[in-house]
Amino acid sequence: MPKPRVAQRIKSVISKNPSNNNSENLVFLTNQFIVLKDRLKLLVAAVKAHHGSLVQINKTRLEVAKQIVALSGGSPIHDVAGKLPPSNENGEVLTDSDVNSFASIHILLSGKHQAYADKYLKFVVNYAIEWERVVVSRVSTQLKTARVLQQNLNHYQSKVESIRQGVNVTLAKGKQVDQKTADRLKRNEDKYSIAKREYEDFASDLCTLIEEVTQRSWKDLHPMLIKMAQFDSTLSNDEASSLSNLNQVVSV
Repeated sequence: MPKPRVAQRIKSVISKNPSNNNSENLVFLTNQFIVLKDRLKLLVAAVKAHHGSLVQINKTRLEVAKQIVALSGGSPIHDVAGKLPPSNENGEVLTDSDVNSFASIHILLSGKHQAYADKYLKFVVNYAIEWERVVVSRVSTQLKTARVLQQNLNHYQSKVESIRQGVNVTLAKGKQVDQKTADRLKRNEDKYSIAKREYEDFASDLCTLIEEVTQRSWKDLHPMLIKMAQFDSTLSNDEASSLSNLNQVVSV
C-alpha cells in the first residue's frame, strides 16, 4: 500500500528550511491544523462508509441472485434467469462460461466486485487512515511540548517580574538591593532567557511543521485522488462490460 509522504516532507522541510515564523503565528496555524484534523476525520469516515457500501451492495447482489435462482428453478425462464455457471472441482465458478443468465452474470460480477472492495480498502481507506494518523499524532505531540515550554517560559517571566518589582520598590525607598536578591534576580533572568529561546526556537519549527501539513496537504491528497479516480473508472468499465451481457436476458 502506498503511504502518504507527509512524514518525509516534514523531516525534510524542517531540517532544510528553518521557518522565519515566530511564536505569534502559532495560534493562527494551530487553528488551521484543527480545521485540517477535522476534515481528515470526516474523510476517513467517508471512505470507510463508502467501502462499507461496496461490501454491502456485493452482499445484496448475491442475495438477489440466489432468490432469482430459487424462484426460477424448473420454470421456462430458468436458463435466462437462474441458470448457474459451472464450477471446477474446488467449487470455484468458472469465469469463461458461456452461461449468461441474470443470476450467473451477477454471481460472476460479485466475485470481481469483492476484489475491487478489497483494493479500495487497501489503497484508499488505509491510505486515508495513515495520513490522518501521521499528521494528527505528530502535530498534537509537538503542540503538547510547546505548551509545556510556554508554561515554563511564563513561570520564569512571572518570577523575574515579581523580583524586579520588589527591587524597584527597594530602590524607590533609597535603599540598596541586597546581594542575595540581586543574585536571585540574575539567576532567574538567565533561566528566563534560556526558556524564551527554547520556546521560540521550538515554536518556529512547529510553525514550519504545521504550515507543511496544512497548506501543502494537497500533496498527500493527490495520490489518493488518483487512486480513487482509477478505481471508479476501472470498476465502472468492468461493471458495464459484465452487465452488457444482460441484453441477452432482455432480448429473450
